[in-house]
Amino acid sequence: MALERDTLVLVVKPGCDSCRPFLSAIPTYEYGDVVVVTSYEGRWDEARTVWRAREWLGTWRADAAPSYLVVDPRGPLIRAEGALFSWDQVVAEVGPPPP
Repeated sequence: MALERDTLVLVVKPGCDSCRPFLSAIPTYEYGDVVVVTSYEGRWDEARTVWRAREWLGTWRADAAPSYLVVDPRGPLIRAEGALFSWDQVVAEVGPPPP
């Protein structure tokens, strides 16, 4: 997957009750794209596409779920990361990309 702008990566896992809100209704991220990934195999009841990216997440030691990363293709690659509690919390922590 080639990134052209900031991408908010939401890390989830099957059976995670805290992950459900992020699978069912993700608002748009005004500064970039939103991608939902996992390092686990599993069944997803929600209609949202969940990408399996085990090696990529392992490279960044980012396979704890629920969590998020903001990937900035201009560098540094990982601009922000943290635990995933609510959409408002993520937007407040991440903010706009640097100029």
